[in-house]
Amino acid sequence: MSERRRAAAEQNITRRRDDDPVRISSDFRVSWYPAGVPGRGNKRRQQRCKSRDEAEAFAAEKYAEIDRHRSRGPLSHEPFGFTYMRFISFLGASNTPQGTTDQYRSNWNCHMPEAVADVACGDLTVGHWTQVFEGMLLGGATKETMRAVARTLGALITYAENRNFFGDRDAFGVSARRRGRIVAELAKKAPAAADQERIGVEHCPAPATIHRFAGVAERLLPGYGFLLILLAFASGLRFTECLGLRVEHIDLNAGKIRVVQQLNRYRAWPAVAPPKGGKGRTVRMWAAYEWVLHRLVAQAATHEGDAAGWLFPPDRKVKRWADRVNRLINQDAKTLFNQECTNGPHEDVDSTPWMWTLHWLRHAHASYSLASKEHGGLGFSVTYVQGQLGHRKPTTTTDRYQSPIAGEGDAAREMSRTLPWEVMGREAASASPAAGEVA
Repeated sequence: MSERRRAAAEQNITRRRDDDPVRISSDFRVSWYPAGVPGRGNKRRQQRCKSRDEAEAFAAEKYAEIDRHRSRGPLSHEPFGFTYMRFISFLGASNTPQGTTDQYRSNWNCHMPEAVADVACGDLTVGHWTQVFEGMLLGGATKETMRAVARTLGALITYAENRNFFGDRDAFGVSARRRGRIVAELAKKAPAAADQERIGVEHCPAPATIHRFAGVAERLLPGYGFLLILLAFASGLRFTECLGLRVEHIDLNAGKIRVVQQLNRYRAWPAVAPPKGGKGRTVRMWAAYEWVLHRLVAQAATHEGDAAGWLFPPDRKVKRWADRVNRLINQDAKTLFNQECTNGPHEDVDSTPWMWTLHWLRHAHASYSLASKEHGGLGFSVTYVQGQLGHRKPTTTTDRYQSPIAGEGDAAREMSRTLPWEVMGREAASASPAAGEVA
């Protein structure tokens, strides 16, 4: 045993049991425990300095930092990124919907600067909060994206505050109200999603193209493909909502569908989850397509065992039925459809290639429902379409789907030449000198 170890043994101390949380080695290396307690649940960190004076100055900074965190809370020394990892682990253990967890993870990975994630929770300031959202603004993020990231950080802050990561101070050193004002002020300068992309009938597949694509989907998913495509188009349901339908959700006499659940994409069939937004709704099928519901209900009567009552049970034993349908439709059916278009279709057959995903059938339903009859649509009201889609606000529907159609102004002028009421005073106005001058 060396003289150094023998002396340490006689004094009954070791380097790890020394109560001093900061040590300076002979090679000017500073070692410290961020929590201030050596060896207790926190990893030792090191920093090499060039001289003894530099090492002592750095050690003094660490002593002050440890004292500051001791007064704030036992976890305030932990980096904000470490808190986020614990938050994600907590969500997974508490049966939080996988979609929510994935959204939080995406918002963090895409928009959280590493320089902010590395800062200890107790050292976060309002400047760090502003840095996150100014970076998003400069990066071209939309208002909706900035608000989504703010919600993610709000959930993370609530988790951290309940576990004393910030000690007795507010997160980022300011109140939640001030943090919200900062996000609101910066979001005003960001573009809205509706300003970047608005969907109309001119962007959606034509009904004839949808029918052809349904035929291709049927060949890859026999018994389901054709009816699934038409159901999504004529009802506006999300494809996981279609896969979650059962016979008891269908009212054949009224052509209505009760949307009370959707298939859980992240668990084995037949696990279900509440609809998006957590609120159910009743959807009306386009009357010309109600035969699809009759066909599905009759087909469901032949299902047995675990598949009994389901409109779209798995065609084989698979764990992720929704993922299989998504792959077959969005990849395999799309490839086959476009190959047939390339190989030279008949002259009387639409040769438009399929450039859309399953979700575009929902966009098509909304766009054709809102478009006027003069523009190939149905002319339904915004309020009705909002209820069909399950949007919480009418502005969500109008901002996303109502877009100007080429020539709409000219069409409106022609339509307004003849009105359902008599225009009084027209003859008198025509006879006046002023009217002639204006003309």
